[in-house]
Amino acid sequence: MSVGFCGLWAHTSHAQATRGAVAPQEAAARHFVRTASGDWETTITRDDGTEVTYTYVPSTKIEPEIVANIARGPMKAKFVYQYELINRSSAQQQLAVLFIKPTNPVRVNALPPNWVNESFPGDRHLILRGPLDGEAPSGVPPGESLGGLVLEAPVLPGIGKVASRGNTSGAVEVPDGLSSAQYLELVEISKKSTVDVPAILPSIGAGVGEPTLGLGPLLARIGGNYVSGFFEYEHPHAAALEKAFRGVYGTGDELSDPKRQQALNRVLEISQLPVKYGWHQQMSAALELCMRAVLDGVVPDNRPVRPEDLGQR
Repeated sequence: MSVGFCGLWAHTSHAQATRGAVAPQEAAARHFVRTASGDWETTITRDDGTEVTYTYVPSTKIEPEIVANIARGPMKAKFVYQYELINRSSAQQQLAVLFIKPTNPVRVNALPPNWVNESFPGDRHLILRGPLDGEAPSGVPPGESLGGLVLEAPVLPGIGKVASRGNTSGAVEVPDGLSSAQYLELVEISKKSTVDVPAILPSIGAGVGEPTLGLGPLLARIGGNYVSGFFEYEHPHAAALEKAFRGVYGTGDELSDPKRQQALNRVLEISQLPVKYGWHQQMSAALELCMRAVLDGVVPDNRPVRPEDLGQR
């Protein structure tokens, strides 16, 4: 009888940018062989001496992209995040599950058609999956996109990552006849169960539920997120942004301070400079929204968290 283990649900993620490289656990494999399609095969000897081929299909054969469109809501510090889920044509699986780690409080306002929110109040992640097709979830086919995911939060946008996986059943089946060495290799290669996707997320707390958060610490949060993110993703204006935020940190504590106003406007100018690539454009647009919220006095907002901020998780 075969047994299962949840290797595919493990949140051991790998960066999308290095997906084509050979990971350490792959280089160490001796019994499993990587196929041209990205699967893993090994030969199993049954008790009766017959040999069969076992194939492990990883859940990482996707090419995801997440596009965010963010707007400031009608209330003082409320931001609406609308997402388009894209699975590029080079993918071999449907984009079927997302693990999103926002900064609370956040609520799910809408889901793509037939998608399900599997998270519960208090969960650190939002777990969103497509409709089931048998035992496996379905989702966004290769070369297609899907809208309809809307989050709302009194939290500023920041640069983050979403873990995602393809339309596999979610548990690895361990077949009869697998040796101990083969089992250990299967455990290792199945740990790489998700693909990390860079995304703009509600990730910078803006003071809601934090009665003592002031403008200076909030600007440090914004600067820390965007300066590091700009450098990580090789944004063409990363060096200019780092220099501009050094100017922000060296000014007075009041928003009305002329030097602070000048420094903040310099950051705003950088967020509006033209960039070529879509992901860089998303980062710039999110930074612009943050800076306008600061300059308009929308944040920090130190009100208590309300039940409607959390919504239906």
